[in-house]
Amino acid sequence: MIIFLDTNILLDLFLERDQGEAKQMIDSALYNNSASMYISDISIINTYYILNKYASKANALSAVKLLLKYCYFAEISLKIINQAASSDFSDFEDAVQYYCAMSINSKYIITNNKKDFTKSEIPIVNASEWLDL
Repeated sequence: MIIFLDTNILLDLFLERDQGEAKQMIDSALYNNSASMYISDISIINTYYILNKYASKANALSAVKLLLKYCYFAEISLKIINQAASSDFSDFEDAVQYYCAMSINSKYIITNNKKDFTKSEIPIVNASEWLDL
């Protein structure tokens, strides 16, 4: 099964912003071989930038290495940019994430900001809900 991780899940993991739910969800997907985890290529850049700013450069680089090891990448194309720009999403970045997920036929989008994806045709679940599936 293919799942798409929104950037906020990565930040929740690396900045420990939730109660460990992102870590549990990712561990479950990895260790149970229950899902192939995808992120958009811009997510790794945004994750590095935010971790470098709020944690440290060493933490940011460590996170990048982990993402490179365990995640697949949905590349942002001109088609995806055009789809996002023409969409009804209120936030352009969320629309880009959504169309990246569509491009890889993701079964779920995992995000802790479900309200950002109200226009989604892909089921949206948070980390805790993923664990309950």
